[in-house]
Amino acid sequence: MSGLNEKIAEANKHFEAANTYKDVAIRNDNNLSVFKQAADSYFIAAGLLNEIFNDSRELSEKVRAKALHHYYLYEYFICLFPLDFKVGNFEKASKLAQKAEDNISAALKAVDINLQKIDKTSKDFLTNMRKNWQPLTYSARLNKLECFAKKAVISNNLIDAYDHYSQMVNIQEQVYRYEEAEGFDQKFIRIAKGNFIAMNANVSQVMGGLIKQKIFDGTFSFDMTVDLIGQFLKSIELSTSAFDANPEWDVYRVGAEEIKRYIYEILQQNKTNWFNYITEFDNNIIIQNLMRKIDNKEYNRQLAKTEIEADKLKKFLITGFFWIGMFCVIVYALLAVAQADISWYRFCAVFFGIPVVFTIVGAFALKSTDGLKEENFMKLIQLVLKINFQGLKVLSGKKEDMDSPSI
Repeated sequence: MSGLNEKIAEANKHFEAANTYKDVAIRNDNNLSVFKQAADSYFIAAGLLNEIFNDSRELSEKVRAKALHHYYLYEYFICLFPLDFKVGNFEKASKLAQKAEDNISAALKAVDINLQKIDKTSKDFLTNMRKNWQPLTYSARLNKLECFAKKAVISNNLIDAYDHYSQMVNIQEQVYRYEEAEGFDQKFIRIAKGNFIAMNANVSQVMGGLIKQKIFDGTFSFDMTVDLIGQFLKSIELSTSAFDANPEWDVYRVGAEEIKRYIYEILQQNKTNWFNYITEFDNNIIIQNLMRKIDNKEYNRQLAKTEIEADKLKKFLITGFFWIGMFCVIVYALLAVAQADISWYRFCAVFFGIPVVFTIVGAFALKSTDGLKEENFMKLIQLVLKINFQGLKVLSGKKEDMDSPSI
């Protein structure tokens, strides 16, 4: 019996070491190699429990050893999973996830079929363990789905990726709700909540990818960058919330920073839409900071424009006084010309030319405030100059007729 107790103590020691390694590994991708140390310790613990199962003659002890043996193997495969998943070996990683699911199911089965046959101490222990093991079946399924989702993303099959991530959101919510309802330790509830929020962030990112793909493919004729930025902002918000739930997991924070880079690129390539972005997202702080980083002068100009647009009275006064001023200038110029000692056809040329000049000035004003697109601006200038040229040509023709000597 003493030999059996020594094996139990040794198995517990390796199990605790494995938990410590795993806790370090999951916090940051830079600690990926630590998963191997965790896996090795879990495997040793599982082997010792198998020896205990074979050596023991008492049913309660055998059931307990068998259940723990499969649980430790579950943890072993779960720790091996990231080593292949992170480097893109999705087929192997999905098989590891399946083995993990098979073992946690075997652990639960060992408890369920023997629970009424064992002593009270073992029964209480395994009942509590069963409660903790139940959500692990969901975790194994999540790992399998994540393999399919990542593979779909890499192959640019975003519809399939969206479907897989949506399934993962539903499963992760079940884990979170289950642990909350069963009164799990707050640490585990916090982790489950963080994972649930992060999964929603993944769905939002994939949706952003779908919109971006449609923009580049020219599927839609209208500008969808507002929807794209909206999805990315939602993803950043969710990633930040996930980091707040699990501040020791840097992966959430790193993910949020990566999404900001995507928004930066969109803003950099679409300066002509900044006014719309500022108004659409109510001068969102992330949009604000990125625009300032790209072109602070242009951001301030567009911000001033939004303030004028928002202040109806200010807009009315500025617009009204501009056109009143233009009218007064034109009238004054025409009166001055009318009173000058010039021929009538020169007066007509001036009368015709002044509105053309102010039309061109107005066009430049509209273009400078993004009120007139480049293509329409050029067409307007060409039309105005054409009209002006034809008018002057007519007047010039009439002048020549008047000056020509009669025969």
